[in-house]
Amino acid sequence: MNSLSAGLSAHDVSGIRSVVASLLGDTDNGAQALTWYVQGPHAYNPAKGLSSTTETATPITAFVGPVTAKDVPSIVGAKVGDTQVLVDIGSLTPKAGDRFVDASSVDWSVYLVTDSPLDSHHVCYARKVN
Repeated sequence: MNSLSAGLSAHDVSGIRSVVASLLGDTDNGAQALTWYVQGPHAYNPAKGLSSTTETATPITAFVGPVTAKDVPSIVGAKVGDTQVLVDIGSLTPKAGDRFVDASSVDWSVYLVTDSPLDSHHVCYARKVN
């Protein structure tokens, strides 16, 4: 458990997580439908010299916003034009290397994932895939 949530009761933490989940799913306030892709294991066929990877697609609703010039100094590896995505802790467990497609059909690659101070959501930073 995170240091900020350590002093709260289980009931308080549960209530906060519930409110955050509701806000992150509110499409009237910036949340959007995404398709999140998690890579499976890599397989190599030595006879053919080919490798393959499977992906699992998961539809989620998450808050998406830009990484601004003000944000860049505090985010490792960030550039203006990147995006940050707030994912409900109950939706999935994102990791660097995942990718997602947003509501405008733009493909993004996740390079950094952190947890919120109250363990209520993941903060993912991503860059457009060319």
